[in-house]
Amino acid sequence: MNRLIRFSYKKFSAFLGLTLLISFYACKPSTPTPPVDIDEDIYQPSDAELQAIGMQIFQNETGGNKDHLVFWNANEPFPSLGLGHFLWFPMDYKTEFGQASFPPLIEYYKKHGYTESQLPKLLQGDTQFAPWSTREEMYVQLNAKEPEIMELRDFLYNTFPIQVNFIFERLNNSLSKMLIVASDRDHLKAQYHRMANSPSGYYPLIDYVNFKGEGLSGDDLFTPLTYIIDILGDKGESAYNPKRARVYQGYGWGLRQVLMEMQGSERGQAALDEFSRSAGLVLTRRVENALLEGKDESIFLAGWLNRTKTYAHPLF
Repeated sequence: MNRLIRFSYKKFSAFLGLTLLISFYACKPSTPTPPVDIDEDIYQPSDAELQAIGMQIFQNETGGNKDHLVFWNANEPFPSLGLGHFLWFPMDYKTEFGQASFPPLIEYYKKHGYTESQLPKLLQGDTQFAPWSTREEMYVQLNAKEPEIMELRDFLYNTFPIQVNFIFERLNNSLSKMLIVASDRDHLKAQYHRMANSPSGYYPLIDYVNFKGEGLSGDDLFTPLTYIIDILGDKGESAYNPKRARVYQGYGWGLRQVLMEMQGSERGQAALDEFSRSAGLVLTRRVENALLEGKDESIFLAGWLNRTKTYAHPLF
């Protein structure tokens, strides 16, 4: 009798998985994205537009507070600096989510005319790792208004244009990288062009690539089949199993995933609205998938979603 029950459960699990999969694809939009003209000109934002974008990123990351240009979130193991809250890892920090973004910014300053002596003292010499080992150490210096850390904060406040250009250059370099790993190159390029050629479309692109990266790792299209396998098991076994569920790592949350989730072709406000919804979906899915691996990131989600809502509002 027990064997019969187990056999019936396996058949039911397989039937349930197949039903969910068919239902998902039956509900997906079937309108194909128009073919991409690879020679199509892409609008390039003006300096004034880039600075407006930079000020919005400054607002997103710091609340427009100069004091938060040198910042260490109590829920993170590393400090964030500059208008884009570029990450600077302590020496003993190990990460699975990519490289720190602040050391490349320091090199970008040097590449664009800043000599070693023109940089703040904390940015001279070996800058691979942050000069503070702990959050407490950094805030002791900030609260005491020690000259070196105040010099760093003021330097970052007075050099917003170069920081915005640094992020914009990252975006410009991102398309070719994303296309290499995209599951549908024409679709990704079409959605990128759609956003870039929409008024204010560069703000979501620039902010998101700085916020969550290019999304070069993992899949760029979510399929419920992965969830079905993780939930039911490959032998019809039940329950979530963090050791089996690799969706968190298997599905990314960067710009590539956001663009690939978009289905429309209309530019302008329709494109901004869809990017905003797609970004919210991708980040919500990240939090849900993280739970399958025993990681609770829900504390961040409300702030992330508030940020993605700004993408639907034109800056200029």
